[in-house]
Amino acid sequence: MFALAETGELTICASSLSFSSLYYILRKLKGHDDALSLLRKLKLLARVSAVADPEIQSALASSFNDFEDAIQHFAAKAEGGVTAIVTRNKGDYATSEIPVLSADEFLASRERARE
Repeated sequence: MFALAETGELTICASSLSFSSLYYILRKLKGHDDALSLLRKLKLLARVSAVADPEIQSALASSFNDFEDAIQHFAAKAEGGVTAIVTRNKGDYATSEIPVLSADEFLASRERARE
């Protein structure tokens, strides 16, 4: 998916919450400087979707079991034009209004569309 984004064939959106969560994980694994370096590379490939009051309000009022996933969903919805949420954790998106796919499913669907 990142290779497709690099060539402009795909637009990746990542919420601002994703950057914060990734920093937390990467800092523990790689340290502060390397974490920031990796996030800068991600920023070159991804458009950042804002998480603001409307997304939080929607997440709080939603029936999602996982609050963080609810925020991700409503950030994607607010972005507009998002055709799929790609995640390894599809189960937490049972109430999503946007199709939810694994990375493999997403790439397979692109292949089928080209046939």
